[in-house]
Amino acid sequence: MAQYIKLGQKAESFYDPFSKLSLVGKQVAEFSGKVANSNRVKLGLSGGHLSYASEAEFLAAGGKLLDLLTVESKFGTNAVELTTYYSNNFKPTASELKKFKKLKLLDMVNELTELDEESKTIESKFGKNAEELIKYYEDTYDVKPSDLVAFKKLTLQEMVDELTKLEE
Repeated sequence: MAQYIKLGQKAESFYDPFSKLSLVGKQVAEFSGKVANSNRVKLGLSGGHLSYASEAEFLAAGGKLLDLLTVESKFGTNAVELTTYYSNNFKPTASELKKFKKLKLLDMVNELTELDEESKTIESKFGKNAEELIKYYEDTYDVKPSDLVAFKKLTLQEMVDELTKLEE
């Protein structure tokens, strides 16, 4: 869940050159990314110059939650869709899935983009992508249509593992 910060009770303004955070009056900012990693912001919070704000204060100050809750990507538009895509396509362990669910939406999209690119190629003696592995499977073995359908649903690594078993 997102956290927010605002000026402390006695502060009139705050500026951090590292994160480019600038607060004046009743402004409220999201506490994430560079803002959360800034030493000046951390000092401001510990010294009372800044304080945590609620989601209601963020909205009252003109913040828009919709910008934080949706994103346009080929993987989905919200956390549920992105997590479902991750689970179905990359077969993560329980701890990997838990870690993924804690990511912000844009970080989820970046992670999926990276995994998607990695998943399109693999080093093996049978081929380097799904198309080549499937062709090798069809050309080398007498394959029933139902077996071919099942093989096409496998991840690249599972395809390589299956072909390795068949070779033995």
